[in-house]
Amino acid sequence: MQDNNEKLKKRFNDMLQAMSMDMTLKQKEQALSYIFLLKKWNSTYNLTAIRSLDEMLTHHLIDSLAIAPYIQGNNIVDVGTGAGFPGVPLAVYFPDKRFTLVDSRGKKIRFIRQACSQLDIHNVTLFDQRVETLSIEPAFDVIMARAVSSLGNVVSLCRHLLSPGGRFILQKGEYPEKELSSLLGSIDRIKKAVNPELSIEGLLRTMYDGRNRLTIEVSEQLLNHFGDKVYQTVIPRNVRLAEAPSHGEPVMNYDKRSQGAASYLALAGEIIRRYAEQCSTV
Repeated sequence: MQDNNEKLKKRFNDMLQAMSMDMTLKQKEQALSYIFLLKKWNSTYNLTAIRSLDEMLTHHLIDSLAIAPYIQGNNIVDVGTGAGFPGVPLAVYFPDKRFTLVDSRGKKIRFIRQACSQLDIHNVTLFDQRVETLSIEPAFDVIMARAVSSLGNVVSLCRHLLSPGGRFILQKGEYPEKELSSLLGSIDRIKKAVNPELSIEGLLRTMYDGRNRLTIEVSEQLLNHFGDKVYQTVIPRNVRLAEAPSHGEPVMNYDKRSQGAASYLALAGEIIRRYAEQCSTV
């Protein structure tokens, strides 16, 4: 067991390095200990469908930390947090920011509360209720949701919680074609009623297969709807990219010469260039 934990720590360190993320020893221990506790509780309380530590590392912990570059401000809410993702890993990574985690399933909130207390994670506030019933001040700089409901529903249910100039960070795995169409209407309504500065930061096309007609059609629709908000880089369907998580490694470590690895490097470059251009115009 000790050997397995050491291997997991090494994989975590390698992934952080590949993502250019710095964490202190205490932060790394808190993050890994959180998924150790999750695995222990999961056998009794069924908190997540993911059972193995290797997959908890890649599918929960790393996937949560991947949005760290998009976090702004100091007051962040994670709606439908489930077992605490992405909220808890990001609270560990940003100890000076305040994170509010909301979920209506009491057993998951109880787990998060116990784990945060045990691991000395003090910048997390928990609410065991539905997000549409939540009333809290001040409003949030960032609203996060991971694999929760539809994009349009999330925006509609949470819009009362977003501060002027705030942003939604919504993680989705597949092309949500109908959801994106609905989301446009929701954004327009919120801009008029609540926050005229609301905007979409960017859209990334993943699992892209240029041989598939539906992929091409959806991609064209995204470009027509969102224009330059769509990143030029696409992440393709790629065998090596799909294999990497099952080996507990980021694709840059697993096969840095693969098409998937090259695509993520290109995306990183595009994001950096966009950020530099935004800064130069401020």
